[in-house]
Amino acid sequence: MFVTVGLRNGDVNNMHIGYTPGDSCTLLKTVSLESWQADPDQTGPVSGLRWSRDGTALAIAWEKCGLAVLSISGCRILWISKEAQTQYSPRPTFKGDNAKRVWTPFSQEGKSIALEWGPRGFFLWSSVLTGRMKLSHCISEMALYRSGVLCNADQSESTRSSLIGYDKVMILSYPDENGREPSDFQQLLIPLSYLRTTWPPEFISVNNERSLVAVAASKGVAVCNIATRRWRIFGDLNPGSHNKCCALAWIGKTLLIFNELIEASGQTKYELNVLSREANASPRAQPHVAIPAKPILVDVREDGYLLVICENSLLYLYRLEIDSRATQVSLHAKMILPTRESNSSKDSSKIPGGGISVARIFPPVDMPELNGETEITGPSKLMMVRSTGTLIFVDMASMMSVPLLRNVEQFWYSNNCISKSVHFDSSKTRPVFWALGDDGVKVCFASEFRKLLQEHSQHPRSRSAEGFVEKWFEPDSEAYPIGVSLRSGTMIGISQKVEPDVVRGAGVIVPFCSIDVRGQPFFHRVLSHLLRTSDDKEALKFAYQCLDLPQFVDSLEWLLFEAVSDDVENGNGRGGETYEKREFRSRVLRLLHYFGEYEDIVIRCARKMESKKWPLLFAEVGEPAALLEMCYMSKQFRSAACLLIVLQEMWGLLSSLHHIARLLDRVIEEGCYDLASDLRHFLDNAEMAASNSPAPRRAGSYDYIVSASPMNRGHPSITASVIRKARLLLAADNFRSLSSLCLYLDFPLSLFLSKERGPMVSDFKLVGIQMHVSFIWDEPTGELVFGAINAASNSGDFDVLADLKSKSERQEDIIRDSIGSDVGVNFAMHMERARSSPGACRRIRNRAKLVTTAELQYLMNSALLAGEAADDIAALCAVLLLNLAVAETVMKRNSAVRDGILDFLQSSGSRSYGLLATYLNPLEAEEASNAGAS
Repeated sequence: MFVTVGLRNGDVNNMHIGYTPGDSCTLLKTVSLESWQADPDQTGPVSGLRWSRDGTALAIAWEKCGLAVLSISGCRILWISKEAQTQYSPRPTFKGDNAKRVWTPFSQEGKSIALEWGPRGFFLWSSVLTGRMKLSHCISEMALYRSGVLCNADQSESTRSSLIGYDKVMILSYPDENGREPSDFQQLLIPLSYLRTTWPPEFISVNNERSLVAVAASKGVAVCNIATRRWRIFGDLNPGSHNKCCALAWIGKTLLIFNELIEASGQTKYELNVLSREANASPRAQPHVAIPAKPILVDVREDGYLLVICENSLLYLYRLEIDSRATQVSLHAKMILPTRESNSSKDSSKIPGGGISVARIFPPVDMPELNGETEITGPSKLMMVRSTGTLIFVDMASMMSVPLLRNVEQFWYSNNCISKSVHFDSSKTRPVFWALGDDGVKVCFASEFRKLLQEHSQHPRSRSAEGFVEKWFEPDSEAYPIGVSLRSGTMIGISQKVEPDVVRGAGVIVPFCSIDVRGQPFFHRVLSHLLRTSDDKEALKFAYQCLDLPQFVDSLEWLLFEAVSDDVENGNGRGGETYEKREFRSRVLRLLHYFGEYEDIVIRCARKMESKKWPLLFAEVGEPAALLEMCYMSKQFRSAACLLIVLQEMWGLLSSLHHIARLLDRVIEEGCYDLASDLRHFLDNAEMAASNSPAPRRAGSYDYIVSASPMNRGHPSITASVIRKARLLLAADNFRSLSSLCLYLDFPLSLFLSKERGPMVSDFKLVGIQMHVSFIWDEPTGELVFGAINAASNSGDFDVLADLKSKSERQEDIIRDSIGSDVGVNFAMHMERARSSPGACRRIRNRAKLVTTAELQYLMNSALLAGEAADDIAALCAVLLLNLAVAETVMKRNSAVRDGILDFLQSSGSRSYGLLATYLNPLEAEEASNAGAS
């Protein structure tokens, strides 16, 4: 039994009661606002607490602002705060005594008077006292989605990945059959004709293929084909009908319906109806079997076994044989569960085992190594979770029960029949079961489960599964876990949020409820298990099979981080660590050496660690300087840049300056200009800190070009590297890379071009084609050329150079601000990746046009300011931009450039460029005008 206490600092304590009177309560979990980046001063103390009627969710309200819904284990289902701007109610609110329906923003500002849950937990009502001068009451209603397995008879993994609302169901979709992460929920609206007389919906069940879903309310059943979204309704929906569905389950494409029948004599009976996919009649007309009592939990295994737990403490195991003509249902086993009398004197029913919330047949059909049954005996083992949170293993043949874990909220199998994963297809890499509770997520593998049963058979009084069940991680506190995806190697969680949305055409803001899907990788935990229990070859083989998993490198980083963190936190450094820990850490590093991302993994791991853990890490991987050399050799310059921060912490600022300058020199040579820009700013800040100079040096003061000597302030080798790289790019006619280098490193391109000897373009034909390719520039259309000619003819005598010099002081900053960090980006590569999405390709193409236009404009302006030495570059850029005023100005003063440009245009084979050549060639233009006059 739980007791929940709200504190004045905004925290909430969950405590367990029910021990001997006088003993103190056990604190299970504290829900703190700090983990949500919320300020207790803004939210105030806790003003309202309300558990849902089934005890699966807790609503918390704070006095000033904020409201949250949490699960039993503390996972956040919903969070509404002023900062998150999710201040709108997803349904109409009641305001005032006349109960008039109006749309009112739900900001949860003011003192919360009361919280109350609606039917089946689909709604949460909040009464808030608001107003400064005049007090008023506002009741807000929020619609919520429930997990498919909460208070549901069917606890299968496919039903677990579904949600049910007051008028719809949500099915988690897996669009990529090759095994990527689940993307979103598919929404299916329950037919209004079914809900009109049967609301609210109570039960939901999804088959293993996720192709069919069944929903049941007070009467009848609605079945939907998920692919076609077509619903079919079965059963008698008349108000006078005494039939009621009390459980649903699927076996393949056959639906099992458990009905409650009230006869004319007043006697209640229960029966099982079988509805096949091809059935056209009502479920009542299908084969049915009498059930002795009301079923509260059902479980179906893929090989045809059906488990039913009734409220009279009886457990029944049926065998189903389904073919195209008939369905045979036979009783296979029967068992009486331990009972506990109800505390209520009015209720004489017995609650099985103190209440059972989950019951599953064991083992799963895809775990044959744990299957000791035969065709005759069938399954005889079960896994159950009591309402008190105790996970137990039950052997019906020997009448033995083994308590495994306590305080368990959720339990599920690793069902590979649903996921069909090629990575986790072995019992060595796939846990038998998962359990979520107050102590995080725990798993158990087949080998450890066999040892656990053997240990319990030798020591029957053993009440602990310590050493056989592994704790893997704490779940994401901002998401509610609903299962695992073996195809992507992640535990799937969901988070619900309410945000404003604008109705198209009406311009009205209405609340909108959305579901976010989050994945928490567990691949690194499987690798950790293999390294502890198997040899290195087994772990390496499994790692190579999972190279295509999302977040593969991140999982390797987590593996190393946990190996080192466990040693430091539990071993207090190298002196207190055990041999097993040192051996495990060595095996982890040997495994990482087989992958090319080794240096990157180690450096990223070191960046996330505290400095006190670095000696232990680098004692195994080697000195940081040696790691830096390995990054140079493998050209992992970004990893080397991250390592510089570690070096600065370990060796001091002055000792790391040399490594920063050396890395900057290398990245300039390799053409990583964006990284070079970051390193240069980092080097400038380091030099300022070392010299204690309060006045920062203005970036871009390249006086060394004029004096032909290194820059007075700054590193001489970096200055030489920039000049050397610029000259290499100029010699190779790579003008786009040259402009990127200058923009990223604040290099004065116009001044540089003015000091270089011309001509700078050797072959106008070849360079013109190269510029079209490097700038991803299309040939102009005839309409654009005519427009440029008309604009140039109407401009009159316009001094291009005078206008440019008057605006040239901050042209680099203007260009950089307009295109951001996309300078020099290879948009062709992005287009190749996004070719399957027309909308994404369109956005990339528009962005590429904007960026390359700005780069060409910057290159042309710099060449014009450089004087006649760079006229050839300016003319080519002007032709591509169709800036005929600049082109004419340059061609008039430089005949060699004029001949080269005309040669390029006439040899291009383009009609639009041919028209442009006619306009720019004075002789041809005069002949064309004379011919037109005659």
